[in-house]
Amino acid sequence: MTAALVLSPPRPIAHLHIDPTEPRVAHVLVYSSGNAAFAVGTEAPRVRHDTLRIHTPANLTADLSVGDVHVVAVEASDLNLTVTLHDAPASKLTAIGRHLVVERGGTGVHPQR
Repeated sequence: MTAALVLSPPRPIAHLHIDPTEPRVAHVLVYSSGNAAFAVGTEAPRVRHDTLRIHTPANLTADLSVGDVHVVAVEASDLNLTVTLHDAPASKLTAIGRHLVVERGGTGVHPQR
């Protein structure tokens, strides 16, 4: 009897680049609606159950298979978000706003409603 090889589907991965829209550092909160694995800069991805507190400019990698990713400016100024996706329906997304949501599965990005 031959063992069957079961392949798991590819996981949508997002590479996020966050910049302020004003010429100063912006403080940012990043969290997921699920228990997503995140990596800040060059660190190894790990599941995070809490909110990340970072400042711009920032680079993140996030697994979009378990939930939406929220990027929120602490101050009143907007953020400029560029997302490059792998194994997702879209390949690149951009948005400007104070509270941006990268949708689960990598299907889009929109302001928080």
